[in-house]
Amino acid sequence: MIRVKNWKVVLGSLLTVLAFSGFVFAQGGTNLIYNGDLEINEPFFFNAVGNGDGGAQAIWADDAAHTYFRSYKIVKTGASSQAVGWLSDNFAQYLWNGMKPVLYKIGGWYKTENVNTNPANDDQKIGFTYKFYKNGTELVADQFIPIDQSAATTAGWDTAYAYVSLPDTADSAVVYLTMGKAATGTVWFDDITLGSSPWTAGMFGGNAETPAGWMMWTAGADKGKALYVTDEAHSGTHSAKLVERDTDSDEIVFYSVPAGGIVAGHYYKISVWVKTDSVNTDDKYIASNITNAYVPDRINLCFFYHKAGWQTSWANMNDQFLYISQVDSSTGWVEYTAISKAPAEAVGISVRARFNRTSMGTAWFDDFSVEELTFVATAVNESPLANRDNKIPVKYTLIQNYPNPFNPTTMIGYQLPEISHVTLSIYNIMGQKVATLVDRTEAGGSYHVIWNGKSSTGESLPSGIYFYQLRTKSFTMIKKMTLMK
Repeated sequence: MIRVKNWKVVLGSLLTVLAFSGFVFAQGGTNLIYNGDLEINEPFFFNAVGNGDGGAQAIWADDAAHTYFRSYKIVKTGASSQAVGWLSDNFAQYLWNGMKPVLYKIGGWYKTENVNTNPANDDQKIGFTYKFYKNGTELVADQFIPIDQSAATTAGWDTAYAYVSLPDTADSAVVYLTMGKAATGTVWFDDITLGSSPWTAGMFGGNAETPAGWMMWTAGADKGKALYVTDEAHSGTHSAKLVERDTDSDEIVFYSVPAGGIVAGHYYKISVWVKTDSVNTDDKYIASNITNAYVPDRINLCFFYHKAGWQTSWANMNDQFLYISQVDSSTGWVEYTAISKAPAEAVGISVRARFNRTSMGTAWFDDFSVEELTFVATAVNESPLANRDNKIPVKYTLIQNYPNPFNPTTMIGYQLPEISHVTLSIYNIMGQKVATLVDRTEAGGSYHVIWNGKSSTGESLPSGIYFYQLRTKSFTMIKKMTLMK
């Protein structure tokens, strides 16, 4: 059987199967990461209520924010049949939250424009409503925090806070950012708060910055940014943009809600597309395979598996890193891909676009994906592609493809004695380039690429003789292969 070591996943659309340990991995299944392409343009954890009632609008806005760039906006020009606003999901015991019968600070920031003043009744008021329940529906505490409506328009951002002491543990809690049904004008809400000392729970989606299925963390808006943007995208119109301009020891993360569906012992393809601008560089900072090593000034896709119970406790396993290339300060869109075997007890997974502590520059991340890979058994004999000693090769080598002739796929192996920029291209009998399988900088080692007999545009190529060429700065070799259909 074929046994491949020191393999690296090939970037690009031509890769459809990956050989490993006597089997062929067939790419299959759906993406487990919710909103992995970031195209569901709705806020995380908050839902519009009453939108359109009487012409009211609940808008996930980017025209005003207390911190960063987004806020929860409500516009009402007249009466509505119900209160209008933004209602959170249940945050009481979600993920790392574990609310207890303690004192909580609640409220947040707001800004108004031409709102009704001096409300005479509750229907004319604007504010924050927090509700806490036990046993699902039994109300434990109910707190409304009105904003100041003594003036129609605030000079800037203002705060409205209160404290609530819970007599019992809440298993359900929500916050409702509301304009009463008789309130009018425009209000923005931002940095919604839930806090206690000692810490027991926080507010998900309170900063209004991330789309459905995603969260972010920085040390502060003046320290770094993890943004949801439209200035760059690999696909669609949106991406995650991480920006760091100093070398202070702080991290930036844009991270997914944990996804279920992981099966211990199964293999998963984990990938993301990244574009960089003016990042810190080092000739040694080539793209890595999966590693547990934390490198302070590296940019990466970080992921970790979750044990059972992650919905109500973090239950995460060790961080794993897939470092991007930082050989060049700026790159176009590059796909980074690796294969991971889910460890024992794993039932979920999270992925993170991440700047480690002293990384610098700007990076856009898009099209996050975790897909299960299924085994398809092969029936081939031992081939020269095997690399049994895991040592760095002593010379450049291009290995004969296997099988040859082939239909529909074949494996091409090559060896590098040192870090090199590598191109591996396919040519037809007329000498025309039909596909490029590899075009990147790689470390010394042994590599194996699967070609599926298709061109760079995805067109199935006809039977015939083809040539594959390995080229580096100091080495070029060409070999012949035959596609038979």
